[in-house]
Amino acid sequence: MCENNRERVNGLSMHLQNLITHQMAKYGEGTFFIHATGSISYKEVLNRALKISYFLSLKGLKKGDYLLLHHATTMDSILVFYATQLLGVVFVPLNYDSSYAACEEIIQKTQPKMYIGKYEFHKEHYELDFSEFNTILEKTEMDDDFIHTLPLILKEDASTVLFTSGTTGISKGVLLSHETLYKKAELFTQKYEWNESDILLSLGEIHSIDRLRNGCIAPLFIGNSVVLDEKNKKLFTDIANLIYQYRCTLTSFVPTLIRQFIRFFDEVDKNSLESLRFIGVPGNTLTMDEKVRFMELYNKKLLAYYGLSETGGLCTCVLPDEDVQKSYEGFPLECEMKIIDENEREVPHGIKGELIIKSRVPFMLGYLEDTMLTQAAIRDNWLYTSDIASIHPNGAVSIYARKGDVFKNINEELVYPSEIENLLRRHPLVKECAVFAYEGSFSETRIAAIIGSNIDKEDELGLFKELRQSCITLLGRQKTPSFYRIIEEFPMTLSGKIKRQELKKQFFTE
Repeated sequence: MCENNRERVNGLSMHLQNLITHQMAKYGEGTFFIHATGSISYKEVLNRALKISYFLSLKGLKKGDYLLLHHATTMDSILVFYATQLLGVVFVPLNYDSSYAACEEIIQKTQPKMYIGKYEFHKEHYELDFSEFNTILEKTEMDDDFIHTLPLILKEDASTVLFTSGTTGISKGVLLSHETLYKKAELFTQKYEWNESDILLSLGEIHSIDRLRNGCIAPLFIGNSVVLDEKNKKLFTDIANLIYQYRCTLTSFVPTLIRQFIRFFDEVDKNSLESLRFIGVPGNTLTMDEKVRFMELYNKKLLAYYGLSETGGLCTCVLPDEDVQKSYEGFPLECEMKIIDENEREVPHGIKGELIIKSRVPFMLGYLEDTMLTQAAIRDNWLYTSDIASIHPNGAVSIYARKGDVFKNINEELVYPSEIENLLRRHPLVKECAVFAYEGSFSETRIAAIIGSNIDKEDELGLFKELRQSCITLLGRQKTPSFYRIIEEFPMTLSGKIKRQELKKQFFTE
């Protein structure tokens, strides 16, 4: 980011209404979003967002009200986000695949003034789907002075609620302020040295912190362009083609996508990733071998970063000029980190324990309608992450597992599932895997391995024998799974992590 841009942006109040109106006007005719049928300028995005804000105000929405958006990530979805931030309405994006029951539960928690989506609930809020929304919008004439009537927004005001179940399967509404999203988006552009000529390929859905922060807010600080993947392509060849077609310079890949690029290297045009300066990797579960192999094949740096939705994301990162051939998620950014044991005592460098964070950027305002859960997570200004990690002598942080995923084996030794999973993934027939504990017939702790593979049914037993022998040889019998099962698809989070509790429930049900 150039110094002149940074100085001007730092003169703004740290809320998104100010950022949207000031920066979109500033970058005017510059290309903001690029999509399959054309492009749209910063100026046009602002005009459309203002018109949607005006429509929302006509329907009675005002500062502090909630709007639920249940739609795939399209240009219209993003415009609704900007419109809510202009009006001070709290934006609640839902996973488009959410069931009727899941949406109804969130409606009960948020009591929205408006729901835009595919279901009908017949509640007190105003309901419409996107086809109705666009038709009504076309007929709406906005007052010329509307922009001057926008409400006063404070940096500590609520901006967005992200419902993140992560790997636990428990739905939690993370309430984020304008300031948190503002500062974390700005930090991302600074640490990864974005510039106005960059072209970002923004992947994932708008209900994830990464897509919302990087794809919708961060470009406002720089004035760069964003390639909008409205079809939410997941196949690695499609993503490679998008990067090549638009000469993208920035993107982030979840770990599962990285593994696809490694496994199917022969199916990828070798020049398809050439325009990228580097690739960000959130929710990093890659092994050092996988990182090195990818960089050898594509000659692109993989820059890991870590952060929870509760923090606005981005608490650590590996910077572009750092040595990436290290097995850590980078150094703390604008925060202090400690590792504590089961008695909440700080442990020395190199020892694993729970990661806790104290940040100079505000944490979430809290979990929606759950004071007890909020108080358990944030104590004395420290966020208890439930992530098992260690801090190296140089200050870098390594993340190993979620606290609830670690278990003790039959010898009462701590077992980190990632250690076994990383070994299993080395087998060429294993696409994905998950390891967890279960209770044996004599109440002893046993280990199960769920394997993703396209292997024929008659060859499964042979694969299991190979995997078992590999674990015995390299990890020992006490860390070797005694149960194996093949499944076709794993339930995944948007950051490329397996939804372990959902998978475990499926395993025990069957």
